[in-house]
Amino acid sequence: KAKLKAYPQDVMMDGSDQMPLVVDLSLGRFDGMISFNGVCIPGPLAAVVKWILEYTKVMQMQGRPLGKLIWKFGDALTLFLASTVLK
Repeated sequence: KAKLKAYPQDVMMDGSDQMPLVVDLSLGRFDGMISFNGVCIPGPLAAVVKWILEYTKVMQMQGRPLGKLIWKFGDALTLFLASTVLK
């Protein structure tokens, strides 16, 4: 029988108890705010990122290969950044 992994320690690259906190808030069609572990970026860039996140997540949930690839890479990048650069 396979041993169950501990969450989030076995998911995080550094064994941390803290998962990354990613927030993308819409403040209208052309405005928003992105937050990654407390680092905030406001403005139109956040609105564009929110649209990209939504569009690619729907692609992933539909089983489309590009959506799956984007989210596999994005999830790995998020864990890497949260374990190294943006602790």
